[in-house]
Amino acid sequence: MTLDTDDTTHRTTTSPAASPALIPWLPRGLSMAIAFMLLVTMSEIAFFMPVNLYGPMGADLGLAPSAVSWAILASAIASAVSTPLIARLGDILGHRRVLVGTLVLVVIGWFVSAAALTAPLLLAGRFLTGFGNATAALTLAIVARHLTQPDQRKAIAINIAGQATATSVGFILSGALLTLGFSWRIAFAAGGTLLLACFVAVLLLVPKVDQPRTRVPLRDYDIPAIGLLGVGLAALTIALNQVLVWGSGSPEFLFTLALGVVCIAAWIGWEFRAPNPLVDLRIAFSRKLWPAFTQFLFSTLATLTLFSLVLTFMMTPAETGYGFGLSPVMAACVMIPSSLFGWLAARLTPSLLGRVTARTGILLPGAGIFLTYVFFYFFHGSIVEFVIVTALFGYFVHALVIASTSLIAAEAPKDRAAATTGLYIVFASIGQALGAALYGLALTAYADPATGAPTVDSYQVAFGMLVGATLCGLLVALFIPRGIRFAQVSH
Repeated sequence: MTLDTDDTTHRTTTSPAASPALIPWLPRGLSMAIAFMLLVTMSEIAFFMPVNLYGPMGADLGLAPSAVSWAILASAIASAVSTPLIARLGDILGHRRVLVGTLVLVVIGWFVSAAALTAPLLLAGRFLTGFGNATAALTLAIVARHLTQPDQRKAIAINIAGQATATSVGFILSGALLTLGFSWRIAFAAGGTLLLACFVAVLLLVPKVDQPRTRVPLRDYDIPAIGLLGVGLAALTIALNQVLVWGSGSPEFLFTLALGVVCIAAWIGWEFRAPNPLVDLRIAFSRKLWPAFTQFLFSTLATLTLFSLVLTFMMTPAETGYGFGLSPVMAACVMIPSSLFGWLAARLTPSLLGRVTARTGILLPGAGIFLTYVFFYFFHGSIVEFVIVTALFGYFVHALVIASTSLIAAEAPKDRAAATTGLYIVFASIGQALGAALYGLALTAYADPATGAPTVDSYQVAFGMLVGATLCGLLVALFIPRGIRFAQVSH
């Protein structure tokens, strides 16, 4: 396999907005897609690997459970805040160049987390690891800029296949580390090692096809937008995370909630008025794309929550009257069928999208996800039920991701590919942060007063939240214009 190592070979000479050169699928397009798949897979494995170790980590650092949840929330908030800026840098300096630099910061973040002796240092490391989600915007921008639409769908499907595998592998490794008595520090160090391997894969397999660097004034980086989004999202998640501690009518809760709402509203208003917005909400709220982005937010909010609910439900001792008492490894194995069906979705969905409208391609898997949550709400009494329904969920959720990202990638203007595709990372990160906060709220609100452990009512409420979130996403998808086909999406 011969890779092009000359930056100028595929450059345009007029401006970054000029038509970019297309990369043939074989061999360079495929090798690039494989590199991006490895990056997505290793990032997901690294994300899920420490999940079962947050308890020991909190005990080691003397953190309360509510403080431990910030190990997850810090990454989600960092992702939402950093993705627009990193995407903008990619559009200006070159997507591959910025991808390489971002991976360096992410690797440092994992090793800082592993070595942290205090909570502030841990959160700093976790904040840096949150930059990893921004790499998805950069890789999708390269795909959107340099591959044909049929090849884009192939590359996205390969990425989703890796992501499907990573979920169960990450949970299994997490359970194995806990069962074998390894420290949470080993999990974070292993995550850094996996991302370091991805860094090498990107250097070797991704052709140097960056657009020329352009100079822009500092004001075009839209720094105020970063502050408004960061403060707003942090305030909202803090309010949800602390509502049971402060009380829903307390001044602390009301002030923090109001601060979050005001900052998010101010951020939206600022971005609509900015001449060069960091997050171009005019594209996100365009007639073609706003339903896809909104559906993506609701589905992301629900997906991470479901995985966490299933794992904790599986490991709850049977003596409580509703759990199964599985070991962490066996509980993670329940996710394996979900990964296998995710692979199946990655194999079948690209060809199906070429034959249906964009509305149908997003509505059908969205309806499937909604029905799986409805089933969980009423039936969660046996392991077989969990295995079957999570398998179906794996198919539908990965089919939805492929359909949504294919529509977004096809609509992305070539000169702002990373900024446009990065929007879905922003929406996903917001959904992830809110989902983590709601998950903790649901399990804590109906916990056993004597033990503090979740009760069956806690899970019933949580599953009800998921039904409501996915129903909202399904209704929003109805607003995708009729007749638009994935192969016909244009700018």
